[in-house]
Amino acid sequence: MTQVKYKNALLFALLLFLAGCKSGKSTSTNWPRFRGPTGDGIAPAGAVIADKLDIKTNLKWKVPIPAIGHSSPILWGNHIFLTGQPNRIFAFDACSGKLLWDKVLDIAPAEPPSADEPPWQPGEYGTAVPTPCTDGECVYAFFGDGVVGCLDFEGKQVWSKRIITRPQSSYGLASSPILYRDLLIIQVDQKPDESFEPTKDRSFIVALHTADGSQAWRTPRPVRDSWSTPIIVRQDRRDILLTTAAPLAIAYEPATGGELWRVNGLSGDVAASPVWAEGMLYASGDESGKLLAIRCGGIGESVKNHEIAWTYDRNMPAAVSPVCDGKLLFQTSAAGTVVALDVRDGSEKWSRPLDTCFASPILAGGKLLLIDEEGIIHILRAADGTVLQALPLGEKVTASPALLGRRLYVRTAKHLLCMEGS
Repeated sequence: MTQVKYKNALLFALLLFLAGCKSGKSTSTNWPRFRGPTGDGIAPAGAVIADKLDIKTNLKWKVPIPAIGHSSPILWGNHIFLTGQPNRIFAFDACSGKLLWDKVLDIAPAEPPSADEPPWQPGEYGTAVPTPCTDGECVYAFFGDGVVGCLDFEGKQVWSKRIITRPQSSYGLASSPILYRDLLIIQVDQKPDESFEPTKDRSFIVALHTADGSQAWRTPRPVRDSWSTPIIVRQDRRDILLTTAAPLAIAYEPATGGELWRVNGLSGDVAASPVWAEGMLYASGDESGKLLAIRCGGIGESVKNHEIAWTYDRNMPAAVSPVCDGKLLFQTSAAGTVVALDVRDGSEKWSRPLDTCFASPILAGGKLLLIDEEGIIHILRAADGTVLQALPLGEKVTASPALLGRRLYVRTAKHLLCMEGS
């Protein structure tokens, strides 16, 4: 079944490559998950950040989004997927912006609370914060009420289930699901119990079979609530699942959920997702914590060989994930200051004050693209931080953008839009 599924996905991508959009642009490159193909904000080959964009000349289309949400757009071929409240998944045409379908997951209501429990309330940002993911055949979405579901590209529900009831999180669940082979992996970190200590009985990471949603494995995590999304990297001819939450960065075997190693040192509300470059893991806490540059030894080596090479404790993020080109690490503070750090020792190479950001940046062709909360697109030269443009969109933005070819896709507070650079 696995071979058939991936053969179908490859055939589908090939057909899209040959067909392209109606505008003649190829859509063979995909943005299948939060922060792009590798989950680190690095745009795929061929992606271009324009020096200048203009609303009048570069806006291809702008369409309303049917429901409130903060999830980021993902793309596969000519499909754009988004989520909204309550448990809604949307598909848009990437060439025209036309809404293709709008589906609500069909799932039984959660059990009501006991007589001594208050009604469950979602976090202040609602339940449609996690970004969906896709394998080219189905789209998978996770919501802040603990519901996860799978739809095919025609909008037909394949399965749905509830992996947690009454989740406990300071701001609501926000970690996005990721795919590994035929597994859907979800990090569910919850706030501590009354002892205010991380406990294994609350936080966990789980893998579901993509075919039917059945559980493949589930591993408890001794961490506080977090909002970061895991990544999968390749080291020593082996795949590694990397996660961050206070107080630990933990590596797992993605096929089984077995722990490989852990490093202590993260603190605060960990919302920034980790990034990986040249054998180094970069893990950020919040304004009260530090950025850890963790040198990762071989899998067969002792935990002591996974050591903290350097730390950085200024310009720490509230929610924005960093991005790294292998030489410089770019981090955005809670106040919006962007700083470039030398990956060798964490020294600052340049910094630029912008505005408060929630959307994570994209790096492509030596340029850095960020969108602040007020909806201003900032384009910077990565080498020295020179600001090439600041373009207001006129709406607030909290979702991270997607970039394919010369097309930039942005979810604003009320709309989904596409801009194409010249």
